[in-house]
Amino acid sequence: MIAAVMLAGLTLFLLDRKWTRTVLTVCLPVFIILFFVPTVREAVGYAFLSGMTILCLTPAMGYAAERMKQTDTAVSGEDDILDNKTKWRLIIAGYVIFILFAIFSVISIIRLNSKINTLYGFTQDLEQRIEEVNK
Repeated sequence: MIAAVMLAGLTLFLLDRKWTRTVLTVCLPVFIILFFVPTVREAVGYAFLSGMTILCLTPAMGYAAERMKQTDTAVSGEDDILDNKTKWRLIIAGYVIFILFAIFSVISIIRLNSKINTLYGFTQDLEQRIEEVNK
Protein backbone atom coordinates (compact mmCIF):
# COMPACT_ATOMS: atom_id res chain seq x y z
CA MET A 1 0.00 0.00 0.00
CA ILE A 2 2.88 2.34 0.79
CA ALA A 3 4.33 1.80 -2.68
CA ALA A 4 0.92 2.45 -4.25
CA VAL A 5 0.59 5.79 -2.47
CA MET A 6 4.14 6.72 -3.49
CA LEU A 7 3.50 5.75 -7.12
CA ALA A 8 0.23 7.70 -7.14
CA GLY A 9 2.07 10.78 -5.86
CA LEU A 10 4.79 10.28 -8.47
CA THR A 11 2.15 9.99 -11.20
CA LEU A 12 0.51 13.23 -10.08
CA PHE A 13 3.93 14.88 -10.06
CA LEU A 14 4.83 13.69 -13.54
CA LEU A 15 1.45 14.74 -15.01
CA ASP A 16 2.32 18.36 -14.18
CA ARG A 17 -1.14 19.84 -14.51
CA LYS A 18 -2.48 22.71 -12.44
CA TRP A 19 -4.88 20.47 -10.52
CA THR A 20 -2.12 17.92 -9.79
CA ARG A 21 0.12 20.64 -8.40
CA THR A 22 -2.78 21.80 -6.24
CA VAL A 23 -3.41 18.26 -4.94
CA LEU A 24 0.26 17.78 -4.10
CA THR A 25 0.44 21.16 -2.36
CA VAL A 26 -2.68 20.37 -0.31
CA CYS A 27 -1.18 16.99 0.70
CA LEU A 28 2.05 18.61 1.94
CA PRO A 29 0.76 19.58 5.42
CA VAL A 30 -0.69 16.08 5.85
CA PHE A 31 2.69 14.38 5.37
CA ILE A 32 4.46 16.96 7.53
CA ILE A 33 1.95 16.37 10.34
CA LEU A 34 2.35 12.58 9.98
CA PHE A 35 6.06 13.01 10.82
CA PHE A 36 5.01 14.02 14.34
CA VAL A 37 2.54 11.17 14.91
CA PRO A 38 4.65 8.34 16.42
CA THR A 39 2.33 5.44 15.57
CA VAL A 40 2.02 6.45 11.92
CA ARG A 41 5.74 7.24 11.66
CA GLU A 42 6.64 3.77 12.92
CA ALA A 43 4.06 2.07 10.70
CA VAL A 44 5.02 3.67 7.39
CA GLY A 45 8.60 4.72 8.10
CA TYR A 46 10.74 7.78 7.64
CA ALA A 47 11.65 6.99 4.03
CA PHE A 48 8.04 7.05 2.86
CA LEU A 49 7.19 10.23 4.74
CA SER A 50 10.36 11.93 3.50
CA GLY A 51 9.69 10.93 -0.10
CA MET A 52 6.10 12.12 -0.03
CA THR A 53 7.09 15.37 1.68
CA ILE A 54 9.70 16.06 -1.00
CA LEU A 55 7.22 15.13 -3.72
CA CYS A 56 4.53 17.41 -2.30
CA LEU A 57 7.02 20.21 -1.68
CA THR A 58 8.16 20.44 -5.31
CA PRO A 59 5.19 22.49 -6.63
CA ALA A 60 5.76 25.04 -3.87
CA MET A 61 9.49 25.08 -4.63
CA GLY A 62 8.74 25.55 -8.34
CA TYR A 63 6.45 28.47 -7.56
CA ALA A 64 9.12 30.02 -5.31
CA ALA A 65 11.75 29.54 -8.02
CA GLU A 66 9.52 31.28 -10.57
CA ARG A 67 8.97 34.19 -8.18
CA MET A 68 12.72 34.49 -7.55
CA LYS A 69 13.39 34.37 -11.28
CA GLN A 70 10.90 37.16 -11.91
CA THR A 71 12.49 39.38 -9.28
CA ASP A 72 16.02 38.60 -10.44
CA THR A 73 17.11 41.21 -12.99
CA ALA A 74 20.45 39.64 -13.85
CA VAL A 75 20.46 37.63 -17.05
CA SER A 76 22.65 34.54 -17.01
CA GLY A 77 23.78 32.65 -20.08
CA GLU A 78 24.08 29.36 -18.16
CA ASP A 79 21.42 26.67 -18.31
CA ASP A 80 19.75 26.62 -14.92
CA ILE A 81 18.18 23.34 -13.83
CA LEU A 82 15.09 25.16 -12.57
CA ASP A 83 14.48 26.50 -16.06
CA ASN A 84 14.25 23.03 -17.51
CA LYS A 85 11.16 21.38 -15.99
CA THR A 86 11.87 18.05 -17.66
CA LYS A 87 15.26 17.70 -15.96
CA TRP A 88 13.78 18.78 -12.64
CA ARG A 89 10.98 16.21 -12.91
CA LEU A 90 13.38 13.43 -13.83
CA ILE A 91 15.58 14.23 -10.84
CA ILE A 92 12.63 14.13 -8.44
CA ALA A 93 11.32 10.95 -10.07
CA GLY A 94 14.76 9.40 -9.59
CA TYR A 95 14.72 10.31 -5.91
CA VAL A 96 11.28 8.80 -5.45
CA ILE A 97 12.28 5.59 -7.26
CA PHE A 98 15.42 5.41 -5.12
CA ILE A 99 13.36 5.81 -1.94
CA LEU A 100 11.01 3.02 -3.07
CA PHE A 101 14.02 0.81 -3.80
CA ALA A 102 15.49 1.60 -0.38
CA ILE A 103 12.23 0.66 1.35
CA PHE A 104 12.07 -2.60 -0.60
CA SER A 105 15.71 -3.36 0.21
CA VAL A 106 15.29 -2.75 3.94
CA ILE A 107 12.20 -4.94 4.08
CA SER A 108 14.01 -7.70 2.16
CA ILE A 109 17.02 -7.52 4.47
CA ILE A 110 14.83 -7.76 7.56
CA ARG A 111 12.94 -10.76 6.18
CA LEU A 112 16.15 -12.51 5.15
CA ASN A 113 17.67 -11.85 8.57
CA SER A 114 14.65 -13.37 10.33
CA LYS A 115 14.88 -16.48 8.13
CA ILE A 116 18.60 -16.83 8.84
CA ASN A 117 17.96 -16.45 12.58
CA THR A 118 15.28 -19.14 12.42
CA LEU A 119 17.63 -21.48 10.59
CA TYR A 120 20.45 -20.77 13.06
CA GLY A 121 18.16 -21.45 16.02
CA PHE A 122 17.06 -24.72 14.44
CA THR A 123 20.66 -25.88 13.87
CA GLN A 124 21.66 -24.95 17.43
CA ASP A 125 18.72 -26.92 18.81
CA LEU A 126 19.62 -29.87 16.58
CA GLU A 127 23.25 -29.79 17.79
CA GLN A 128 22.11 -29.79 21.42
CA ARG A 129 19.86 -32.79 20.79
CA ILE A 130 22.70 -34.68 19.08
CA GLU A 131 25.03 -33.93 22.03
CA GLU A 132 22.39 -35.17 24.48
CA VAL A 133 21.89 -38.40 22.52
CA ASN A 134 25.67 -39.01 22.33
CA LYS A 135 26.07 -38.64 26.12
